[in-house]
Amino acid sequence: MSYFEKEYEFLPWISLNEKEKAEQAAWQKELSKNYGMVFGEESVISREAHIYGVKGAFGKRTLISSHALLRSLDITAGDNCSFNTFCVVHGKVTMGNCVRIAPGAKIFGENHGFSDIEKPICTQPNIRKGIVIGDDVWIGANAVVTDGVTIGEHSIIGAGAVVTKNVAPYSIVGGNPAKVIKNRLAGVKNSEEFQKKIVDFARVAKETYQSVLTHHFEDGAFVNSKNDKEKRRAVCDAVEIAALFNSVPKQATKDELVKEIRAFQKDIHEYECVMSASYALEILGEKPMQFKYVENLDTWSFMDSFKWNSDAWDAGHNTDIYATALYMNKKHYGGKMPESLFTWLSLHQCADGLWGDGDNMNLRVNGYYRLTRGTYDQFKLKVAYAKEAVDTVLKYAEAKGVPDNACDALDIIHPLYFLKGFTPYRQSEGEAWCVKMLPVFMEKYTKEGFAFKFGTEASLKGTEMWLSIIFLMCDYLGLGHLLGYEPKGVHRIK
Repeated sequence: MSYFEKEYEFLPWISLNEKEKAEQAAWQKELSKNYGMVFGEESVISREAHIYGVKGAFGKRTLISSHALLRSLDITAGDNCSFNTFCVVHGKVTMGNCVRIAPGAKIFGENHGFSDIEKPICTQPNIRKGIVIGDDVWIGANAVVTDGVTIGEHSIIGAGAVVTKNVAPYSIVGGNPAKVIKNRLAGVKNSEEFQKKIVDFARVAKETYQSVLTHHFEDGAFVNSKNDKEKRRAVCDAVEIAALFNSVPKQATKDELVKEIRAFQKDIHEYECVMSASYALEILGEKPMQFKYVENLDTWSFMDSFKWNSDAWDAGHNTDIYATALYMNKKHYGGKMPESLFTWLSLHQCADGLWGDGDNMNLRVNGYYRLTRGTYDQFKLKVAYAKEAVDTVLKYAEAKGVPDNACDALDIIHPLYFLKGFTPYRQSEGEAWCVKMLPVFMEKYTKEGFAFKFGTEASLKGTEMWLSIIFLMCDYLGLGHLLGYEPKGVHRIK
């Protein structure tokens, strides 16, 4: 083979002639026969690459350059992945689509065992935790990635970086050990295009909120949705939606709204009676009723009565209602600070920042949001384990992906917003989540408002919650002023 005939061995991305395509087909067939390797269409594997003891599947348009070393490898790779000259890939590796491995980079999805100090390291079994690399990742020249690491999607590993810990999505990391230099999405929030989307959304919401209320007004009363004729929370949500824009629903007079809400508010432990009604009445300039039922509750027995380990959401939900009743009594009727409640909470908080236990993080994170909203946030007190809670919420957000209902989104942004008041820890990652999710959420607004769960019927509940969520996300980014509104009820920040 002449010098120039070897060009595509080093530049596998160039176009191949028919002869070279035939050579590739034969070579890939041979690799498959020897190791069981599978390659997608349009892949180019240099015959001068060093491929030994490799099993696994590569997606379409895989490119492996001359002198790349793939050995003792168990790999699954997506489409459009490239392995450049002198890179080393070893052990167990899972890659998404569009991963670029630069010259000299080394990815070691295996490690020597060394736990037994009585034996030489060379005689102890190797350990394979494996490396996971998300979509659209660029691993720079001479970077090193060690076993057990997960690299989030859309990240960049700087040249020469030594990565020993997980990398969050959209991160740029560098150094030894690698540290986050910046988040790729952080700059997006200041772009004219991104801010215009927020301004345009706010304009449409302001122009249409009254027609949304009209759509959910039937036979002289607000209903949550066409298929859900629940009226108690509906009228309160209508008041909160109008209050976002410094207004009241035009479908009824203020006196009519107050009369309707007072008619169903009772001195009982119930969400609509304590929370929906109290905040709506405050918005309308009226006092909520005094909740005497809380005076007869023993705080410790009450808090102990919930299934914190198996249903942290229900526990947090009830804590929110209880704390709000105490808060309204204190604010409007001279009630005392609920010190026993905060003592109980301080003694039962877990090391990860949350309350309760168990594997259901959806319930635990939702419980955290509800609990802290009604207690520490509402009473303006500092919460312990703020950094640990941030870690837990961001881990949950990563696992959740794109939330498709208001509760799941609120469970993430409210704790992040609340905890930002105590620590800037990992704020750039929280901002990245907001930048990524905001356009997704805003585009779900329709002439009937927001659906609580995407793909279902629009409702007043969904509209109030999503408008509040979008405000919290924008304000977390320092862009709340672009909306021209803010929540004044359950999800208020003041």
